This record gives sequence, C-alpha cells and structure tokens, in this order.
Amino acid sequence: MSLKIHFPLHAEPGWKGRVNLSNSTQLQQRALRPAGLALLLTALLLVGCATPSRFYTTRYSGNDPDPLLCDTFRLGQDTWVVVQGFEGIKEVILEVSSDGKLLSRKSFPLTSGQARETLETPTAVSSGPWGIQGQMHYNLGDKINLGVVPAGVYDLALKTNNVLAALAHFKVVMPARLENEHQAMEVDRKKLQEAADSLKQLKAELDHEASVLDRSNAALVSDFNNKVQHYNEMVAKAKADQQQFNARVRAYNTELSRYGLKTQNTEAVPKL
Repeated sequence: MSLKIHFPLHAEPGWKGRVNLSNSTQLQQRALRPAGLALLLTALLLVGCATPSRFYTTRYSGNDPDPLLCDTFRLGQDTWVVVQGFEGIKEVILEVSSDGKLLSRKSFPLTSGQARETLETPTAVSSGPWGIQGQMHYNLGDKINLGVVPAGVYDLALKTNNVLAALAHFKVVMPARLENEHQAMEVDRKKLQEAADSLKQLKAELDHEASVLDRSNAALVSDFNNKVQHYNEMVAKAKADQQQFNARVRAYNTELSRYGLKTQNTEAVPKL
C-alpha cells in the first residue's frame, strides 16, 4: 500500500506496509488476591477474554509485540498506527488531517478482528494455588506505518462503513535548530513578498506616468528617469534577496531530507 500526504515543502511520507500481529504471545504470570481472581474468573465465564478495541500511535522497533502508546515523535521517526480488536470488521478507512484539513484518506483490509490465536494453559490467570482451566485469546492487531511525517499536529480518524469508530492524535516536533530556522525563514518570506508587492505597484505607477509624460519638458523627463533608476536598483536588490533566501530554502530542504523526508526546492515569492 502507499499513502501520500502532501505537506509544506512538498514532503511525501508513504505507507510502508501493514504487519499482521495476530501471533500468540506468552501470558505473563501475575499473583492475584483471591477476591481479584474471583472477579477475573467471573469475567472469563461471562464474556471470555475478547480483545479490547484500541486505536493509537506508537514507536515500533519491529521487536515489541505490544508497543506502548506514544503521541509525540521526533522528526525522522516513523509513526506507526495500531488497530486492535474491532470484531467483525473486515475493512477500515484511515483519515489523516491537520488543522482541519484532510491530508489523506486510505482504506485497507483489517485482520485484527478476524484471526484470533488461542492459548491453552492450566494456570491461565494465576501462578498461585488456584489452577484455572481456560482459554486466553490473543490478537495484537494490525500496524500501519505512516513513515516519516513532517513536523506538525495531526488527527487520525478510523472509520468503518464510513462511520467514525475511533479518534487518535499525535504530533511531530523538529529539533530546536530547524524549528528556529523555519520560523526565521517564514518571517523573511513575508518581507520578500511585501517587497515584491511594492515593486509591482511602483511599476504600475511608472507605466502610467510614462504614458502621460510630457517629453518636451526636460525637468519632468529627468525626474522620471531618476524614478526609473531607483526602481531598477530596488528590483536588483529584491532579486539578490530572493536568491539568498532560496539558497536558505534549499539548504533547509537538504537538512530535512537527512531525516527521511522527500522535499523539493520552491521559490520564496513570484519571480521579479
């Protein structure tokens, strides 16, 4: 499967596949008080040990069969989504959003609610004197790798039959150095855009003035030529500033690529 999410600086993290984790795992033995054991045994008799439905993000090394919830990732870390339970559901839709904008919507088959491994054990609930004969069902769910995601705050929605079933949230944070550079570039980007807008307005004024200029008046012509020369100097400076800024953007994108993000250079503002 492949999931493409379009982010600022044209980052395109992709789905890196799904891992079926419906393998059985060894039950951890825990000593229980008699009262706690009785309650657990009652629950076993009434409802069995159905896998609870869970939907969360995690860091995943490939070795941990049941990783812990994690909702904060450093730039460069893979973001994994875990889907557990949801009995009887064969297909789900995962939506990724940020700031209320839908970034991606992908459907995939679900096995977490289908295949279930059974572990027979004579001491299924206690290592004490109460040997309980029972069946423990294990299903550690499906995992989807979103890959390396750009810095930001994200919302995940899990839907079944186009009906919302669960929500999750996570964020990706940049190293302080990159975050400071990003903020500084955004300030400079705004200044460059304002300069380009001013030059565009000034050019329109010069075009109009040239159309009505009395070329027989030497003083007016000289004054107009001075304005044109000043405009050309401003354009030259603005172009140099844009080139310098775009060099910073390329260096910044190169740094991001070292964290696994695919980027492409973009112009700061419209070319002059």
